[in-house]
Amino acid sequence: MSGDLKVLSETNGFSSYEVSSGLVTFSYFPNGTVIGASDTDWHLIEDSASEVNGEKIDQKIRNGVVILQTSIDGTNWITELVKGNIAGSETDYSENFYETAEIQLVNGCYYRVIVAYEVERNSMISNTCLLKSAIVRKRNLSKYTSFILKIHPRQLLQLEPIPIQRKLLGT
Repeated sequence: MSGDLKVLSETNGFSSYEVSSGLVTFSYFPNGTVIGASDTDWHLIEDSASEVNGEKIDQKIRNGVVILQTSIDGTNWITELVKGNIAGSETDYSENFYETAEIQLVNGCYYRVIVAYEVERNSMISNTCLLKSAIVRKRNLSKYTSFILKIHPRQLLQLEPIPIQRKLLGT
């Protein structure tokens, strides 16, 4: 998350940030310890699932997925974005995957970012005669963070008014 932000105290149990100017952008950089790790360490694998925490998504997770949700009350969430294959070889990590809208910041908006992926590691490799065996352990990981963004009151005074076209009926 990047932008002109200032950390505030908690609001309704959520971390709260004030936006002094402009909009806020979101990007994701995967944990480097699971990418390119050896088979005996926890390493990222392709996941064919299309469900995260019991919620269906419109694509396969593949090499990880980022889900961005928004809420006006911190209780009822709307999925704004699902970005799959976040740790794939063709992923451009310098690219922002989401930018806030001005109206979200004016009203104050809750955000939840969910990152989900599957990892595995091979353990207890044993060679007996002609057989080589290993125990493969897999984990589906899902991490999320929730917070609220609000616009600084001083910035409200600098917003451009939206012209409203008025039409009189019967004249």
